[in-house]
Amino acid sequence: VIIRQRVEQSLRESNQKYRLLSEELEERVKQRTAEVQDLYDHAPTGYHSLDADGRIVMINQTELDWLNYTRDELIGHPIAEFLTDSTRALMALEFPRLKKGGRATDFEAQIICKNGSIRDVLLNATAIYDSQGNFLQTRSTLVDITARKQVEQALRESEASLQNFLDTANDLIQSLDENGNYLYVNNAWCRTLGYSMEEALHLSMFEVVAPGHHAACREVLQKLVVDEEPERLEVVFKTKQGQDVIVEGHVTSRKDKKGRVATNGIFRDITLRKHAEAVLRESEAQLRLSRDKLSAANAALEKAA
Repeated sequence: VIIRQRVEQSLRESNQKYRLLSEELEERVKQRTAEVQDLYDHAPTGYHSLDADGRIVMINQTELDWLNYTRDELIGHPIAEFLTDSTRALMALEFPRLKKGGRATDFEAQIICKNGSIRDVLLNATAIYDSQGNFLQTRSTLVDITARKQVEQALRESEASLQNFLDTANDLIQSLDENGNYLYVNNAWCRTLGYSMEEALHLSMFEVVAPGHHAACREVLQKLVVDEEPERLEVVFKTKQGQDVIVEGHVTSRKDKKGRVATNGIFRDITLRKHAEAVLRESEAQLRLSRDKLSAANAALEKAA
């Protein structure tokens, strides 16, 4: 009887320990499950899963917050309903490939929010299959790149505006490498000197500058390579047909990320002004000569009288 009582007591204690252990393990599982669910729902990236028909079967809170929908408004709906036309067309091509190949990488997409605004995302996805290799659903992660896309668009617009300014400027604008080879010329440069853009980019400065100005240009180029101050320069360019074009302007230097030096120059064609100044000087000389002759004649008349 005593042995039986001891066995029963031991069994009760064992059952109690097992129950407590089971409860502890269950609580840990719940806690871990809650942590995993919290990580899934509130990750900094969006998560969703699609079934074989492209319907949303799972979606995290982050993506719901982006789109301003509730979970019930999205679960069971084809994701195509919430895509722009261009993204929907791409998905029609890429989704079958994902189901067959098992992976989609760096797929740029646009999702329509509830208020009609567009959110740009970068999507990566993998496919889940059953033991027989049949497709079950996707695992998809989305990174919000809306701000990046806006910056890229602003940069493109800024570059287009700058390019338009350069293309329509009346001044001759050029960029040279540290050896004096042309890296860029604008339309006014090509129009004035008679070269095409392609031809210009195969030229050296010393093929364009008149020989008498080579030494001065070489000295300026050497100063700019060692970060000297901007230089004002008056120089003669030769057109493709060999005609002189007198220009004046300023040149500056800059370094790229690899430390290579390039010089930028903005020049104005002053050929007509220089010719007018020469004519004016000649006229003034003729006027002085005539005045001197007149003064001499008057002096001779006064002496004769």
